[in-house]
This record gives sequence, structure tokens and C-alpha cells, in this order.
Amino acid sequence: MVARPRSDFVATDNQAAEYLGKAVSVARIERGLKRTELEEKTKLSYAYLSEIEKGRKYPSQAAIANLADALDMTAFELLSRAEMLERGTTAQDPFAAVDGSLGFLVDAPQPM
Repeated sequence: MVARPRSDFVATDNQAAEYLGKAVSVARIERGLKRTELEEKTKLSYAYLSEIEKGRKYPSQAAIANLADALDMTAFELLSRAEMLERGTTAQDPFAAVDGSLGFLVDAPQPM
């Protein structure tokens, strides 16, 4: 589950998996990677990556670290993106990308 200082909202395991999956998907697409390319970089199976991105599986800490490394980010950055989704603060997300199906705007401006 994504760590958070707020006590008024606690995501279920399914929600945490969904938020992290969206964060992985967004980061992958931002970098112009296909899922098959991420599979090669992480050595995680395509099926497992698909399950993660669809929010059906929550990866282990080792898999999160592996994903983050393959996406040229830290595990903290990846989990922070998931937490921003959980909190509903994607409008202020400096990592915004992709399309409406993930709740992000394409080419959102970077905050100053």
C-alpha cells in the first residue's frame, strides 16, 4: 500500500494496485516505451507487467525498485506518483501525460 500522512483516507489493496498501475503506465508512456521494451528492461514477464498496469496485481518491493530503475526514476518517485493519484491531486501532477482514460492531460505544463 502507498504510504501517506493523511488519516482520513485509506486506499484498499485493490485501489493501491490501481494507482500504482496507472503511475507505471504513465511513466512508461512518457518515456515512449512499449510494454515489451519495459519487459526487456525489467526482466518481468509481459503478463505480469500487464497485470500491474491494469491494477490487478500489486508488485513486490523488488519489482517496484526494478520498474523504477527501468523507468529512470526512483522507487520513491514512482510511489509518489501513485500517491498523487490516490489523493486526487493529478491536476497538479508535474508528470501529467497520456490520455483521458488515465485521468491525465497530454503535455501538461510543469509547475514553477
